[in-house]
Amino acid sequence: MRYAYSLVNCFMENQMLNIRYKSTLFEYDGPQVFEARDRIGGGRYIAVAVEDNGTDCQYLVVGTEVEKLRKFRTGEMDLRSLIVDSSQHGWYLTLSDANKDEPVTIQPQYGSLHEQDNLPEPDFFLHDSPATNTLIAETRSRDNSVVQVASSVMISSPKRDRGFGFEWLQMPVIAGQ
Repeated sequence: MRYAYSLVNCFMENQMLNIRYKSTLFEYDGPQVFEARDRIGGGRYIAVAVEDNGTDCQYLVVGTEVEKLRKFRTGEMDLRSLIVDSSQHGWYLTLSDANKDEPVTIQPQYGSLHEQDNLPEPDFFLHDSPATNTLIAETRSRDNSVVQVASSVMISSPKRDRGFGFEWLQMPVIAGQ
């Protein structure tokens, strides 16, 4: 507990915190939502693009809990709820040029996040539907790198009293990155 308290004091005195890019959760002409970690690697952050000036992109950043991040990844929580629920312990703004190799310095903001115009719209989920398959849900919760493809294949199967015939079998195929 003393260690965590000293870290908080260190960050509050410096008024800035560096985070490192971990993975892009949603991309459209550059990262729109990404996950980052603090320099120790334990703190998780979600950054959401709020303004793009062509060179740099301004991101709204909040620290979040592992369980809330898991819920967002699996479709149990939308982005706005994740940001608002996680902002109780503070929120930040940063400018980033999407260089994933360099640390990003985030600036603490004061005042209520609810008063900001740049919150994500409600009902933004990473996936069109919640995961119904346990394997897909687990993969999404870890790193969101699952692609579902429906595939039809022709297989040979024994038919009654006629030997072998062919019939179509439709099955889901799961592929990871």
